[in-house]
Amino acid sequence: MTGDNESTDAPAASMRIVRGNPTDDELAAVHSVIIAVLAEQAARGAELLEPPVDRWKQSARAMRGSIAPGAGAWAAGGGMRGY
Repeated sequence: MTGDNESTDAPAASMRIVRGNPTDDELAAVHSVIIAVLAEQAARGAELLEPPVDRWKQSARAMRGSIAPGAGAWAAGGGMRGY
C-alpha cells in the first residue's frame, strides 16, 4: 500500500464494441459524434421517440360499421362471397 486514496476501479463503459477492432482514435471519434448529437437534441428539446406501434393492436382500433342482425345479413356483409 502506498497510502494513496485513488480508486483503481475503471469507470462504467458508455459504449460496448460488439464486433471489429476499432482503434482508440476511431472510438474517440464515434463517442464525440454521439455526444454531440445527443447534446444538440437536448438543446432543441427533442422528445424521446415513441415505441413502435404493434400492428396487431393497431388494427383493433379501426372504426367498424354497425352490425345489422337479420335474415341474409351474413350474405349482405360479404361473408358469403361467391355463393
